Amino acid sequence: MISFGAGFGYTVMARMSLLIGRLTDLIEFSDPSYGRPTVWLSLLTVGALFLLARRRREQPPNTH
Repeated sequence: MISFGAGFGYTVMARMSLLIGRLTDLIEFSDPSYGRPTVWLSLLTVGALFLLARRRREQPPNTH
């Protein structure tokens, strides 16, 4: 149990470290001199999610 807990804790901490690094990059490169990629990527992500949700709603359920 102790080794499982240590392994799980290590995995969670590694993922949190990666997340913090990505968020730091997004904050650093959100400067207007870079063309505001954070805003564009956020809009692209929201648009893609909207299109996927709309596509699912338009397809009729597959009944056999």
